[in-house]
Amino acid sequence: ASYSLERVVMPELRRLVQDTGETAAFHVQWRAGANAQRMSLLRVDSPQPIRDHYKAGDMLPMVGGVGARVLIAFGPDKALALAQKDQKLLAHIRKKGYHAAIGDRDPDVAGVSAPVFKTDGTARSLVGSLILTMPSTRYTEAHIQPVVQAAARLSALMGGAA
Repeated sequence: ASYSLERVVMPELRRLVQDTGETAAFHVQWRAGANAQRMSLLRVDSPQPIRDHYKAGDMLPMVGGVGARVLIAFGPDKALALAQKDQKLLAHIRKKGYHAAIGDRDPDVAGVSAPVFKTDGTARSLVGSLILTMPSTRYTEAHIQPVVQAAARLSALMGGAA
């Protein structure tokens, strides 16, 4: 399954990096509830020397970070969602369809994340979160639209609607 995801997701990650000059990644939730983490399943690094330095395969907490918040907001893990302190933020993320923040996980890192869905018959489910990260000094709102558009293209390729 990860090979199929790699074939579909990697071209979008490369495109995001080419278009923005920043690091692009695809995260999935690993485990559920109190044991939940997120895995950086796929990643394409920014060509710039100053960037966020985790690797594909790294496990990250489900606390803080734009990718984690999107996985929680759109994911099926109700226990994890209910454990979050800021229900208003999760509702706001669901309403906008993405999350952008500066300093959410690390004070020097900014990011944008949008959900990627698949459809099995009539049921829609979250596959993962598409993420663009950069040093907070390079963040602009112009980073949002490319991420949202890439997530919509991936969802369409997987039979989902963004």
